[in-house]
Amino acid sequence: MKKINKVIDDISKSPKFRNKFNSIEIIYIFDEYLGKNLRSYVTKRSFSNGVLQVNLNSSVLRNELSFKTEEIIDHVNRKFGKKL
Repeated sequence: MKKINKVIDDISKSPKFRNKFNSIEIIYIFDEYLGKNLRSYVTKRSFSNGVLQVNLNSSVLRNELSFKTEEIIDHVNRKFGKKL
């Protein structure tokens, strides 16, 4: 019988778990970048296959963020600690 800390360690090292954890961390970093006020316009966000997809209910904010794509990517990469 395995000890619980060994089981948790094994699970946390699995690629599937690591990918999900990284996705959650990247979404958190993006939310932090937006700030509390702008985050209220986000209806859905997901990260999969190296792409952060964000759905917004504001066309003005969508337009603004499209101009800042490179800045957002640089910010997320810097905070995450590696290039995605």
